[in-house]
Amino acid sequence: MRRRSRRGVIVTSISNAAVETDLYSSPDGDGGFDATLELLLAQLEGEAAPLVDLLSAGRIPALGTDERDTLAMFLAFQLTRTPEHFEKLTLVDRAIEYAQGKPIDEALVERFFRDVHLKRQPYTTEVEAATTFIQGAEEMGAGHLPKRDQLSIMVRAAIDGLTPRLAIKTWTIERCRKPRMFLPDTS
Repeated sequence: MRRRSRRGVIVTSISNAAVETDLYSSPDGDGGFDATLELLLAQLEGEAAPLVDLLSAGRIPALGTDERDTLAMFLAFQLTRTPEHFEKLTLVDRAIEYAQGKPIDEALVERFFRDVHLKRQPYTTEVEAATTFIQGAEEMGAGHLPKRDQLSIMVRAAIDGLTPRLAIKTWTIERCRKPRMFLPDTS
């Protein structure tokens, strides 16, 4: 495997090629890690596996069924359990850390977005909105969320926010003759 950010080849296996360690664990206060969320996700994945097979066979669970709700929750977690989602949750923390005690203004947020958060030149409207958001969050004492709270927000977003919306949507299955998976980190 090759990575854009490193030179040379990285020897790996299929079981750990796209793995982020301890993404769903949080410190338990005794020097260990609380794996409650990891166990919840494992249970959900086990319940969803035959339902994903059902989708693969071209069958969609009926609206209002337990199968539909389980699949909706599984899909909601797939959308919210990414490193990118955690970055959104920690935007204020990371901007404050980047500022190193300097005032949060548009020039600083523009550099933060360009160099760290987006890694591209941000639009003026992105900088203006983010500056207002970060300044407001900082004034309200937000920021520095413990990982346990970040995980809790992710779970609430998936269960309370996305799951009910996904469950009631109209679902269709599209069959593609050609694979649509691209691996941008390969050469």
